[in-house]
Amino acid sequence: MINYIKNMFANDELVSVKTVKRTAATETRGRKTLSKKQRILNLLLKGENVAWSTIQNRFELESPRAMIDTLRAEGYMIYGNRVNGKKYYRIGAPTRAIVAAGIKALYGTRFKYNNHSVSVRKSELIQLTPSQSLGWGVYLPISAFI
Repeated sequence: MINYIKNMFANDELVSVKTVKRTAATETRGRKTLSKKQRILNLLLKGENVAWSTIQNRFELESPRAMIDTLRAEGYMIYGNRVNGKKYYRIGAPTRAIVAAGIKALYGTRFKYNNHSVSVRKSELIQLTPSQSLGWGVYLPISAFI
């Protein structure tokens, strides 16, 4: 039995194995970090008021207002309130008045789309041949084909 064990380890050799050193750049474990914009949005989406100073200190921003304006430009309805001289931000749903003002700014009336006020220059029109249209001499704006 002892000879069997000796023979088992008799042909043992020291084998050198090449190891690869891992660097931080090639590390693939864990989650990617969220951007500051996404973290601020997540904080606002909790539904609570967030102070200007909290955003500045926690996320190391020089101007939290610039980040809030960026989020507003992306379509998030972020309200700013002053309470005891401090600026607070919160996210919410737009009021009916804000929606009506947006529709009025886009379409010229707060009730419906007014198709009588739409004008197209003749230079922007192209004439379709009878084979391309259902009627005779139909004009369509060029933007309809873009």
